[in-house]
Amino acid sequence: MTRRPAPRWSVTPPRSRCTWAFEAKGDYTLTFQATGTLTDGTTVNSGAVDHHFTVG
Repeated sequence: MTRRPAPRWSVTPPRSRCTWAFEAKGDYTLTFQATGTLTDGTTVNSGAVDHHFTVG
């Protein structure tokens, strides 16, 4: 069996956090998309992912 090295992840800036505040109750959708570059130079993309939630 050949062992492969563990993937390395880097976030810039490290340990970043996001906070949202809303003025009104309601249903919301946030769309996220992540893009990165592998060590061999290949660009990868998660594609758009919707997250739905209700405030209130």
